[in-house]
Amino acid sequence: MKKDFFAILILFLLSIGASFIFYQCKKTPNYTTNSNGSSTQSANEIWIQNMSFNPASLTVKTNTTVKWTNKDGTVHTVTSTTGAFDSGNLD
Repeated sequence: MKKDFFAILILFLLSIGASFIFYQCKKTPNYTTNSNGSSTQSANEIWIQNMSFNPASLTVKTNTTVKWTNKDGTVHTVTSTTGAFDSGNLD
């Protein structure tokens, strides 16, 4: 009886994991266009895509506006470690 319980538990956990992976694959857009339909980023734009930043780093002058575009199906935030800014949820 104990073996049956553990077998069912393992199958349940595997199905949850597979469902999560399937959900993420379905929700993550498979495209590389920015918000205006172009396939190239502007100079000061960072895309959040496939759970990573593109480009991974960006150096700008003070008072430069940086556009963040979330291309994942998951909500992300962009938050300063010093508290200087917080984007709130990016859908």
